Amino acid sequence: MLEHMNEKRPPSQQLTDAMHIASKLIDGYQDFAALVVVDDSDIEVPMTDFVATHRRPPSLARVDGCTIPIHGVEAILAVSRLLADTDCLGGGFKNAGFVVRRNPSGMPLSVRAVKIDTGYSFNFDGKQNVYSRFFDDSPFSTGRKMKDQRDIQIGNCQTFEIEFEKLLPAQKKVFIQTLKHGLQRLDKKFIDELIWRDNMFNIDKVRVKREEVDKTTDQWAAYLLQLAKTYHKQLESVSTDMPVSRRRGGGFLASDAG
Repeated sequence: MLEHMNEKRPPSQQLTDAMHIASKLIDGYQDFAALVVVDDSDIEVPMTDFVATHRRPPSLARVDGCTIPIHGVEAILAVSRLLADTDCLGGGFKNAGFVVRRNPSGMPLSVRAVKIDTGYSFNFDGKQNVYSRFFDDSPFSTGRKMKDQRDIQIGNCQTFEIEFEKLLPAQKKVFIQTLKHGLQRLDKKFIDELIWRDNMFNIDKVRVKREEVDKTTDQWAAYLLQLAKTYHKQLESVSTDMPVSRRRGGGFLASDAG
């Protein structure tokens, strides 16, 4: 990797070390832009058209002539809210995609959603963040706003969101359960540990400053507290079926982010 990065650099600008980010090749991956889904009338349409029309993810796909369920989109959307990923699916539905699960004879069984390209995560109050425009302290509060704070932004260049009230009951349940588990897990101590990593990035030289970690931790925790308020009624009505020992105080993240 360093050889590739240094190919066109003069000797005075040659890199001697670099931070590596782990990645994974996923066999059979395709962007959501390529997924053919089934609408309420059993008509085949591209996923992009379905979401634009219905303002919710599809539940069924058509693969090799078989109608099969789609799993995981709602969970990905919930995580995108937790991470403030404003470009989760992308304007062209190419920031996330799917693989087809098949039985031993090759028959399609289901579609599993896959998230790639999280480059707009932690965009807590950037100009692309439509959710943040609801709040008076946003420098971009005069821009286009969601119809409902609970709606889910899917792309920086999209002119619409997935609308929370148009999610099917099963989709709402997965979305809220995933969101609730994330809010329970992501207290300030855990966030700090995720970012600071026991100072492992600062071996030999300072690459990550402690004050920057503290600032990001506070910013992320405050954003999560706002999310907990936005979905308060829904969060109280569902069980995650997961341990809740990390829940603090009387509400989600209340004592950590307050």
